[in-house]
Amino acid sequence: MTKKVKKLSQNNQIWFSAKKAGWGLCLPKLWQGWAVLLSCFIVGLTPLVYVSAIYDGDLYCKSIINKGVVINCNPNGMFSLYIAASMMWLAALVFVFAIILSIKGEKPFWRWPNKKGDNDAKKS
Repeated sequence: MTKKVKKLSQNNQIWFSAKKAGWGLCLPKLWQGWAVLLSCFIVGLTPLVYVSAIYDGDLYCKSIINKGVVINCNPNGMFSLYIAASMMWLAALVFVFAIILSIKGEKPFWRWPNKKGDNDAKKS
């Protein structure tokens, strides 16, 4: 019976703790949270980095132009579409990350910090 209770408590661990002041969540406190955060960061930004830094235009259009065929195509014409698709991919991944935060994070509510002046005033 105790093993079953222990297993249930391990599965319900909180990966992201709440902030000490304000509303929201802090950085992860368990390795699972760090793994989710880093993988979302890498998977989300990879298409955007590829399109903006590495993408060299439409290869099919370039190969036709290099063969000497006169065609009305722009090798870089799809760049804005690829940027928009990368941004939509990033937005979808942020949505998935928000769902993970709502499941594995503490429930957010406003937290007000203790002010040093208040504690000093109570002592005197």
